[in-house]
Amino acid sequence: ATLIAQLYHENDLPIPAGIAGLLCCAIMSDTLMLKSPTCTEQDRRTVTELGDIAGVEPMGLALRMFRAGSELKKKTVEELFYQDFKRINTGKASIGIGQINSPDADELLSIKDSMQQYMQIVMSEGNFDYLLFMLTDISREGTWLLFAGDSNELIDHTFQVQSKSGFVYLPGILSRKKQIVPPLLNALKQRL
Repeated sequence: ATLIAQLYHENDLPIPAGIAGLLCCAIMSDTLMLKSPTCTEQDRRTVTELGDIAGVEPMGLALRMFRAGSELKKKTVEELFYQDFKRINTGKASIGIGQINSPDADELLSIKDSMQQYMQIVMSEGNFDYLLFMLTDISREGTWLLFAGDSNELIDHTFQVQSKSGFVYLPGILSRKKQIVPPLLNALKQRL
């Protein structure tokens, strides 16, 4: 969305208010309200500009958007599990990592137990060596990391924590791509 806004500028085209609003929502969604480590200064400047064009306050818009999009109680645990799920094959291990984001910690924690039960079912099917699920709290800027299988030692080593009962809270962790996968793959490389 930042690149699309840039293309409008490069071609001396005004950005229509409706398009500016959509682009603003896309950036706020992708960057978890500008809190993700994937967020750039260009993203921040673009969101401010797009908010002005659309006549919206970007943070307020993003909060409404995330609240409307989460509504976790309206979805089955299977739908939530696969909503944003990635499979990673290292050649030696198969890892599954899902993630949902919400600005509401209580809403996230309300599905923790059922998600852990579902993860045990998925693990029993034998398609993964490691299975993780991120309950990412945008407001607190952290993630409750759930994991199944023989993952405790790996998670503890990777994130320098003492996990219990298949979950741990990781403050400051928002991005699967930048903050979970790289250290996890590094730890697996050392372990395997």
